Amino acid sequence: MEMYLWKQESESNKGIYRMNYTIQYFIDKFTKIPQSYWITGMYVSMESRLLHIDGRLIPCCALGHCGCRSGESTEESRALVDLFRRHDLSIISVNDGIDTQFGSTKDSSKARVLCALESMQRQTNVQRRLLYRKI
Repeated sequence: MEMYLWKQESESNKGIYRMNYTIQYFIDKFTKIPQSYWITGMYVSMESRLLHIDGRLIPCCALGHCGCRSGESTEESRALVDLFRRHDLSIISVNDGIDTQFGSTKDSSKARVLCALESMQRQTNVQRRLLYRKI
């Protein structure tokens, strides 16, 4: 139902993403990842950096779960950053509990990120309904 398509604005990324990343895409993706595989303060847990070779799920932050590693981003992680920026938010601040409008540091990073995404989705739906009413 959601029709947000994210375009990458930077010249280095050739203008658009190969895949359309929606708010619902990230909600579905992050909902499937168990809480025990979420961390704060770094992209990937130090203990498990060497274990990623066989493709197993390892503890990461939201950006890490999108393939971002120190100094290296992916199309998916850039889309997530762009999505949060379009809503005047920082995915790192939400994930790490610095931005407390989506939960305190006592809440899990997964819960904060999902809360922020769900809030964005509600805002988008309200804006869409208002737009339809104006037309």
